[in-house]
Amino acid sequence: LLLVSSTGYDASSKVDDLAFALKKKYQTVSMGSEEGFEQANRAIAGGAKSGSWVMLRNIHLCGEWLKGLEKKVFALNPSPTFRLFLTSEIHPAIPPNLCRLSQMLVFQPPAGVRASLLRSFATIPAQRMEKAPAERSRLYLLLAWLNAIVAERRRYAPVGWTKPYEFSDADQKCALDAIDTWMDKIAAGRAHVDPMKIPWTAIQTLLSQSIYGGRVDNKFDDTLLASFVQSLFVPSSFDLNFALVSGLTPGSGISDGPDGSSRTSISAPEGTTKKQFMDWIQALPSNNTPEWLGLPRTAETALLIAQGSALRQKFAGMQGQLDETASEAAEAERKAAAKTGTGSSVAAWVQALGQTTTRWKDAYLPDGVREMDRSTGNVDSGIFRFFERECRIGQQLLSTVRADISDISDVCSEVIKPTNRLRSVMKSLNDGRIPALEWGGRYTTPSVMLVGAWVQDFGKRLDQLIDLTDNKSCSLAQTDWARRGVWLGGLFSPKAFITATRQETAAQLKCSVQELRLQVILGGESEDVLRAKPFGSFCIEGLSLEGAQWDSENGVLAAGGDDQLVSIKIEKASFRWVPESKLEPRSADQDLLVPLYANNERSELLETLKLPVPEGKPLDFWHPRAVALIAWAD
Repeated sequence: LLLVSSTGYDASSKVDDLAFALKKKYQTVSMGSEEGFEQANRAIAGGAKSGSWVMLRNIHLCGEWLKGLEKKVFALNPSPTFRLFLTSEIHPAIPPNLCRLSQMLVFQPPAGVRASLLRSFATIPAQRMEKAPAERSRLYLLLAWLNAIVAERRRYAPVGWTKPYEFSDADQKCALDAIDTWMDKIAAGRAHVDPMKIPWTAIQTLLSQSIYGGRVDNKFDDTLLASFVQSLFVPSSFDLNFALVSGLTPGSGISDGPDGSSRTSISAPEGTTKKQFMDWIQALPSNNTPEWLGLPRTAETALLIAQGSALRQKFAGMQGQLDETASEAAEAERKAAAKTGTGSSVAAWVQALGQTTTRWKDAYLPDGVREMDRSTGNVDSGIFRFFERECRIGQQLLSTVRADISDISDVCSEVIKPTNRLRSVMKSLNDGRIPALEWGGRYTTPSVMLVGAWVQDFGKRLDQLIDLTDNKSCSLAQTDWARRGVWLGGLFSPKAFITATRQETAAQLKCSVQELRLQVILGGESEDVLRAKPFGSFCIEGLSLEGAQWDSENGVLAAGGDDQLVSIKIEKASFRWVPESKLEPRSADQDLLVPLYANNERSELLETLKLPVPEGKPLDFWHPRAVALIAWAD
């Protein structure tokens, strides 16, 4: 049986539950390594002989090994009770023959909060939910809501979560068992318990740090998960009209009363039985806006943009493959014509690629990046050493790119024959992909970036680098970093630049690096402030703010309305390093910790910043919105 699931959803728990219920002897093997291949071979041979069950997890990680699996299975003389379960993501590495020979089941997470709630309650027997104490059923409802929100936010990764964590039904099952354990312990057979005596802290800790939190590896996702848990699992959840989610705008899909007037919150229903909760769930709309999940309404637009970019990259790859396939039919004819001197033996797609790459070189790429001049006066500067490394990285990569483009041109002119390395580069370029080994890997770029956009972006990075280092020394005497803007996302190592500014400030202020704290002023500091304060401010350009707007008049974050954009361009910002002893005292709830990511895929964290929030908007309001600053935006 082949169990195929979408990315981020694990169907293996279904087999785990079935094997446990039927008391079947059961062995699992995680694939993807040589050790896994050996264990799988032994498990299949042993299971076929003894009649036990065997499950191979994540077989999409071993496409080559799967090609021999069919022969291994047919060579066996298995027991009638032997079963082989295979789990995989939807992936092209799975051999078509294996799909045809297997009984295939496709699993996908429920689409929407309502569907997730229905699936959760379908797996909980009414007898278990309605078991004393009566307060148990309310905790089950809170858990089902939490599970729905946690799972649905995966659709919006990397905004909902920074990555699509593999939350599964097993997490909810473990959470139900934990709730039962605590409720049975405090109830001691009584029909009711005081909500104040429920061990809320223990339940919150288990959910946010162990059961669901055990899959989370990003500190901002940790904070997000904790905010959901701590807002739901509280004594007030037993109050009348307890809000599961609030702050909804009109048109969010919830109506109240026969007049259809919109509500701004979703309240937990009254009741203690499974039927009462199911009736409430059935009355919910089938579709929900991102606001139900705590996200801004623009999250749906951001999701569609990301999906469109991924689709564009796939189409570019398909077009390249079609070009190569079409040229294969004419290859023999071209070679025959070349032998008679009446034509070229170079494939048409190679000739077209040569013209395209030559245009790239002429339009976007400079001739070179000159080295920095080292001297006793500047070699001790952290900023100088940073730009020296940037120039070295830029020149090395530029030399590689220009040389490859020149070689492709020579291949088109039949001056040289392509090497295996050059063939690999041409294949990637024709598919619209960045040559991973040859050009990529030097700095972080979005995974969906096409190679044409990459070349333009690379040229812009080099132009900035040449402009910033035109005096060859980057000496502080010649560069006013408080006013001279730096495109942070256009640096090859933006995190290292932030570190270099801290080191330079510590040297100028004659204090330790550990004493300095980073202040961020979106919109930049005024001229009066720059003249009054000592060295330590650096002008940063090209940032984008996601998940919120910026109130420049009051200098605080703003939630934004229906017309909020997916991201807000921040033309300039001031990064100022200040000794901790000179910081103005502020309470913890006045500032939101905001991640600064290298790009909108949110995979590389550059720095953690503090941005002020307005009064009346607690931090728990901002955490679900996934507010972040982006150094590089498309």
